[in-house]
Amino acid sequence: MSNGGGMFSPEEVAYLKTLPAVAEATSRRITYSEAFKQSCMRRYRAGESPVKLFREAGLDPALIGYKRIERCFARWRKSTSVVTSGLEYEDRLDADGGHVLTSMETVTSGRPPSKSRIPKATPRAITFPTTTCDGSIDVRDLMIYQQVRRIDELEQEVDALRAQLNLRTHAENGRAA
Repeated sequence: MSNGGGMFSPEEVAYLKTLPAVAEATSRRITYSEAFKQSCMRRYRAGESPVKLFREAGLDPALIGYKRIERCFARWRKSTSVVTSGLEYEDRLDADGGHVLTSMETVTSGRPPSKSRIPKATPRAITFPTTTCDGSIDVRDLMIYQQVRRIDELEQEVDALRAQLNLRTHAENGRAA
């Protein structure tokens, strides 16, 4: 929200409209697709993070804000249309690892929720893309920024896994000695 005050720039609105998770976007409002809502609530009930779900859909908190994500989930939890809707959606990965939502009569995806419980590392400093003279942010810069944040998140996860592996190795070496 480069314009501040909860408003999206025209470039950000154009980017949001390209996302399958977004049914409609204006400078002040985002309307999410029913498929996205269904998928989010199903995965949320399976233990996944709301921020992670939005980020995977291309809706980075740096763009839409954490508060908007919180409010969406609060609304969707109360909404009977999302919880008791007759249509359910399969959530699968495409060849590039992006989520694809497909309308179905029943959910056939038996994918279990993530079982990794990795301790969160302290976030590293990542700067937001700079604005142009007119105050807007290039959508390409925003997408690069989102990818940089995701790479940093994955690097932190790798570091945590390495630390766990080292602890196990040291513990096993201590028992063997």
